[in-house]
Amino acid sequence: MVALLRDAGFRVDETGSVGVSDLHYVLAMSPRAGESTTADDAMPATRSLPPLPKPRWIVPAIVVAAIAAHLLVPLAVAARVTLWVGVVLAVVVMAHVVARKR
Repeated sequence: MVALLRDAGFRVDETGSVGVSDLHYVLAMSPRAGESTTADDAMPATRSLPPLPKPRWIVPAIVVAAIAAHLLVPLAVAARVTLWVGVVLAVVVMAHVVARKR
């Protein structure tokens, strides 16, 4: 990248690691007025940023999602069971009413 930017006429001032995976950066500037555009062979300053910290929100988000799932599943099951119990009770009551009329 340094050679490419120098070939394009830029002055490379700084390079280094961003701190994420294998990502690097190059800081290049256009030449100042009156400055030579020829590529100089001086090594640019190298500065590496520290690795980014691991996000702290992932573990709480997983805990909240697990609790929500554990609350919603029994509610959904209870709703279906209640529906079927209601249907069975209605059938039993109707059968009892029909049997009493005879």
